[in-house]
Amino acid sequence: MTDGGIREARAGEASLLIRPEHVRVVAAGTGRFDGMCRGVRQAGHHTRIVVDVDGATVEANIIGDTDLRGYDIGDPVAVTWEDKHAHPLEADLAPVAEPAADQAG
Repeated sequence: MTDGGIREARAGEASLLIRPEHVRVVAAGTGRFDGMCRGVRQAGHHTRIVVDVDGATVEANIIGDTDLRGYDIGDPVAVTWEDKHAHPLEADLAPVAEPAADQAG
């Protein structure tokens, strides 16, 4: 999170960890960050909902079936969580390796 927004941390930046089971998907305009539902997948006893928030992927594991909630791919939604579930992580100061050049040939 930065300047009231959310994005994936870059190398050398601290980040915030929120486990997917603590993320709630709610109606757009009622959570911490608005986004777009990008995927809904039943996975055993829970449903994984993938939300795009300004280009950052936020995943939520919802116990049970989400059919009654009516989330479909492309729906505007919001994500939220309780403060007690947000865990700050220290910056990773290790250098990030550049992707290898294409070795095909």
